[in-house]
Amino acid sequence: SGHALATKAYGRDVNRGGFMIYYGMPAFFVDTTDIWLEPRRARMIVSAAGMIAVWALGGLAMLFLAAEPDSALAPIAFQLAFVCMVDNSFNLLPLIELDGYYLLMDWLELPLLRARALAFVRRDLLRKLRQRQPFNCEERIFAVFGSLAMLCSVFILDRKSVV
Repeated sequence: SGHALATKAYGRDVNRGGFMIYYGMPAFFVDTTDIWLEPRRARMIVSAAGMIAVWALGGLAMLFLAAEPDSALAPIAFQLAFVCMVDNSFNLLPLIELDGYYLLMDWLELPLLRARALAFVRRDLLRKLRQRQPFNCEERIFAVFGSLAMLCSVFILDRKSVV
């Protein structure tokens, strides 16, 4: 809801929202593509708004836990706070298309960063290395980000097959 509220604050539409399976894990989503017509700062605020909302919820749960440690709801508050913090830690990972990725993509001002970087790694990286051709700034970003994103995806999918 943080993403949706921030998008609406900029006067943009939220076309849909719902539930999906992402990398084998349940996830909620809202379609904030209308914010892409706004400047970089607005896009970054919308990307961060979801994480800020989750951190706020986790923080409120921890405040409740600190104020009422003997409450019957204390174990639930602890679990909620823990899930919020773990979820946001995963959400910050810029190597898969979660909030951290969109923040990085907008900060670098490189649209479709993941797709372009993975395409560069598949098509051009080995050829450029073999021929010892120099890399421009964008190609260096694509080489590093694309290689790490590929390894991250393989690692995540491999771990999912074990579970």
